[in-house]
Amino acid sequence: TIAGEKFAVVKHDADAPSDSFQTSTHAVEKSVQRFTNVSTEEAKSFHPAEAARAAVLQDEIDELRRQNRELLMQRQAIDNQLLAAPAAETHIPASPVIQRSVKNISWPASEKFDDMVATYLTTEAARCQADFAQTQGRTYQTAEGSIRETEIACLGTPAALGGATRDYAAALLFAGGQGEIQIVMFQGPAGLIEQALAERTQALTDMGIQP
Repeated sequence: TIAGEKFAVVKHDADAPSDSFQTSTHAVEKSVQRFTNVSTEEAKSFHPAEAARAAVLQDEIDELRRQNRELLMQRQAIDNQLLAAPAAETHIPASPVIQRSVKNISWPASEKFDDMVATYLTTEAARCQADFAQTQGRTYQTAEGSIRETEIACLGTPAALGGATRDYAAALLFAGGQGEIQIVMFQGPAGLIEQALAERTQALTDMGIQP
């Protein structure tokens, strides 16, 4: 009984037509909640094609950055090699001693001895990465040709190239013969020039020349 009304029990025959029954389907309301930080305005302005192009551009930018880093590393390696080359050409030992070297250079007999000496000194000046200085010494005449004394120095090397530790000085002897010039060099740190001169004097003595 609901609200004072009475209901009678109704019996249905099992063989009764199916449409005699009333069925009801209750719709279950489902709500789906989306979790997103995208606003409605952003969602409306979203264009898949533009987003794809932006993604491709970002990949290209990342690749260019990677290539730039590799190029920078390669350039630094080349710079280090270029800095090391002049230092190697000076032939300066790690310890403060004088090194003696001998070079034999062929030259045309028509060329003057003085011109060949000047050409060699120009080459030495090009090797110096700082201030280059040269001083002509005495010239001796022998049966084989001329022998000339010369002093050179490379001073004020920039810090990026090794600084004062790369400064050097040398005492040289140019001995000119027929079609050939022999260069005897005594080279070391700039502070050891007196020792280089002494060793050159001894070399002249050994040649039978009294300086």
